[in-house]
Amino acid sequence: KLEQLALAMYIEDGQLARHLKRLRKHYRFKGNHLLNELKKAFPNHHFELYETALKITMAIEDDLIDYYIETAKRNNINVTSNQLALSFSGILESDIDEAVSLLKKIWSKK
Repeated sequence: KLEQLALAMYIEDGQLARHLKRLRKHYRFKGNHLLNELKKAFPNHHFELYETALKITMAIEDDLIDYYIETAKRNNINVTSNQLALSFSGILESDIDEAVSLLKKIWSKK
């Protein structure tokens, strides 16, 4: 019950709303940063930012999708399906440029 009271006070004081506002701003900036870097690195691909899911999807031609997925896996980049979705929730803002650089390096070999 003590935890419930603490949470109720946190919400009533407006602290939860302020925290969520900070998180939204942080992830909006981070998502836009990743999206801009991806567009620069892969100008011939279409990207779509899904802010609520904290991911960006990348449209890839059918003849390249298997190559991109296998190359990513060989380079320890987690790909979970035959759709390329890049999550940005777990990457530090300071690592985005390096991550996109790595993607460009490994995917430009074909």
